[in-house]
Amino acid sequence: MAAALPPNQARCALLIPFISDIFNVRPCLWQLKVAEALLNGDRDVLCVAGTGMGKTLTFWMPLLFRVDGIQVIVTPLNMLGKQNAASLGKAGIRAIAINSETATPANFYVSCCRVSPLHQQTSPHLDRTGQGWTGVPG
Repeated sequence: MAAALPPNQARCALLIPFISDIFNVRPCLWQLKVAEALLNGDRDVLCVAGTGMGKTLTFWMPLLFRVDGIQVIVTPLNMLGKQNAASLGKAGIRAIAINSETATPANFYVSCCRVSPLHQQTSPHLDRTGQGWTGVPG
């Protein structure tokens, strides 16, 4: 499989406002590169960034480009999981913080037929062949 092209200025120019409109945060180039690596899924991704640098946004961005995807984000604190779920909910993305109180069979059930209104709008997306972002000039 060919390696994905790194995001260039033209792609970033289109992705940045799209992501900023949804999350109210402007992503940096390194965050876009990490999100693209996660979306390509053909290797492990290691991201090292200090506290408060924006790692969480890199975990959230792939949710915008995988309409039928499920993403598990492990957090060290229950409160951080709850904050993530609340913030994603404000962005129109269904999320739940699973902990000892919420780990029920109903919360582990996933409906394959639901499409959120967020995903009904036109947006750039990941090419299923793993060649990188599509719908974005580049």
